[in-house]
Amino acid sequence: MATVVTPSVRSIGVGLVFRVLFLAIVNALGIFGAITLAADGKWIYFAILVATTILLNAAFATTRAIPLKYLTPGLVLMFIFQLYPVAYTFVTSTSNYGSGNLLSKGQAIERITSNSRVITDESPRFPMKVLQNATGDLHLLLEDPESGELYLATPDSYASLASLSANIVKDGENIVSIDGYNRLRLKDIGSAQTALDAFVSTSDQGEIRPTSATEAAVSIDRYAYNKKKDEFVDLVSKEVFTPREGLYTSTTNSEHVIEPGFKASVGVKNFTKIFTEPTVRKPFIRIFAWNFVFAAGSVFMAVAIGMLLAITLNHPKLRGKSIYRQLLIVPYALPPFMMILVWSQGLLNAKYGYINNAFGIDWPWLQDPWLAKVAIILVNTWLGFPYMFLLCTGLLQGIPSDIYEAARVDGATGLQQFRKVTLPMLLVGLSPLLISSFAFNFNNFLPVYLMTGGGPAIPGGGTGGQTDILVTYTYKLAFASGKGTQYGLASAISIIIFVLVSIMSAFSFRQTKAFKEL
Repeated sequence: MATVVTPSVRSIGVGLVFRVLFLAIVNALGIFGAITLAADGKWIYFAILVATTILLNAAFATTRAIPLKYLTPGLVLMFIFQLYPVAYTFVTSTSNYGSGNLLSKGQAIERITSNSRVITDESPRFPMKVLQNATGDLHLLLEDPESGELYLATPDSYASLASLSANIVKDGENIVSIDGYNRLRLKDIGSAQTALDAFVSTSDQGEIRPTSATEAAVSIDRYAYNKKKDEFVDLVSKEVFTPREGLYTSTTNSEHVIEPGFKASVGVKNFTKIFTEPTVRKPFIRIFAWNFVFAAGSVFMAVAIGMLLAITLNHPKLRGKSIYRQLLIVPYALPPFMMILVWSQGLLNAKYGYINNAFGIDWPWLQDPWLAKVAIILVNTWLGFPYMFLLCTGLLQGIPSDIYEAARVDGATGLQQFRKVTLPMLLVGLSPLLISSFAFNFNNFLPVYLMTGGGPAIPGGGTGGQTDILVTYTYKLAFASGKGTQYGLASAISIIIFVLVSIMSAFSFRQTKAFKEL
């Protein structure tokens, strides 16, 4: 008798196969990642990965934890894309991470130890002759000043010439060649000087480096690291260096440090620096004030123009509405970065721009601080009003026409209908979107950076510019200041931006509850 497979059984089988394959992939990746992280000693990430893998197994290994199956992916993604970046930025803001402090402490100690070899007055020295083979590789022929024994030094080996049984060709007392290696004359050494400067050979006494065209010397480690005391000792000057805020600093002279430094915690130093150091405080306050004006002005102008156009095109007797509406959303459909460049390089160019040429003016739109701010808000409004226009158009369709008829019966004028009916009902739907639009424009990087790069510069303002907003200022501190990277300080400003936007958004949401009563 044939077995009948019902659709429910078939679906259960497919679901089981999918679940097994999914968990197999998750566990394989989890095990591989855990082994890699454990080998690198990254225990925090190891713990997070293990916990995430266990959570995914608990959610999908059984058919009973149905709510957890839907919650787990969202929780994992929320942690990866929201909570972790904020937490990592906060940790970075409490560190000195930046130029000169990019390495871990262990890496910095290793780098200092390996790169601190020097040649002192006490270093053993050898008369030297430079040899070169047919391919251009350099070798050194060294003479022991005490025994007179000759040694052949290469980057890979150091051996007595006698032990090599080398065939030596001489011209009187001068060596001409050794087994195919020709001796370079002094006048020919100049062409090989770069290779000679980089030449290093290792011997029992230490690393041998050329000091001139005719002499080589043994280099020694200048700094000796004491792991127990966590300090470096300068073997030449006997100076002691201890770790201080990511740099090994002299115990007798705080300005004398050994580089490179390492990433270390500095507490709230970056935050206090923002409000106490003049080169940071001055531009920060000006930039914050302009940032608020830029965001609020952009939202207000976009909403005002978008609402006006939506109401105008919503008139029942207006013909060709669809054509006008399609034309008005063109700025919203085109790539923003391309449109910003058209405005900045074409329309607003001080010398060749269409606006200056059309009106016969020579305004420095992007060079004057005030005109540059006006231009940025103008361009950002042009980019943003189609979005508000679409929102207002949709909201207007939802307002019952009976309300307007009742208002006209009561003798309300067109302006009164707008103030008492249209505007309040539009604000009910627009309010949350206005808040999100303000938050977006508060961190709107493209218009400012592509149009002016944050300039013109603030006199005495360091990295900050007249048209910089906080996000462009942060970017320049971190990547593009030309004075080295300051990831810790940039992260501190990012945390301040996050807190400010959160507070303003929370306050705005509380205030918008008033519209619901309308």
